[in-house]
Amino acid sequence: MVADKFVAMRVKSANWRGVYIDSFAFLEKLIDEYLSRYFCGKDEKLKKDLMELVLCEKLTFENKRAVFSYVLKNKNIEIVTTYSKLLKDIEIANNNRNVFAHYMLDTSEYGEKMFEESKLVFVKFSYKDNVVISDEDFLNMHSALQKCIEILSSILA
Repeated sequence: MVADKFVAMRVKSANWRGVYIDSFAFLEKLIDEYLSRYFCGKDEKLKKDLMELVLCEKLTFENKRAVFSYVLKNKNIEIVTTYSKLLKDIEIANNNRNVFAHYMLDTSEYGEKMFEESKLVFVKFSYKDNVVISDEDFLNMHSALQKCIEILSSILA
């Protein structure tokens, strides 16, 4: 592989990862805020304690997502009704985030060929476990993530 192509692949991968993971971190903080308001109301000390002691350090995102889903489905069904795709889109966003955070960029001949087709390939453990993402796929993935952020931001406003 030509060095310039290798560098271009790495730069594109780093850009996609950075943009997506940064946006996802913001989504996670919005979910933290929603849960802290739900469980603590307006008590700022309780909210601070919950954030520091439970939400930020002790719960995985998957556990936060499960609690968030439970609260919405059982206590705030109007949000689920209004935004029917929200919970599924958050689950998909988490799966995408995991690809960007834990899979390595495929720089093999296959990865190079896909790059020439405006796609990146991410590999977890073997070349059997790969995810191919086109430019259009990435834009759609990020757009869906941004929509989740917009919905949660409007709920919290």
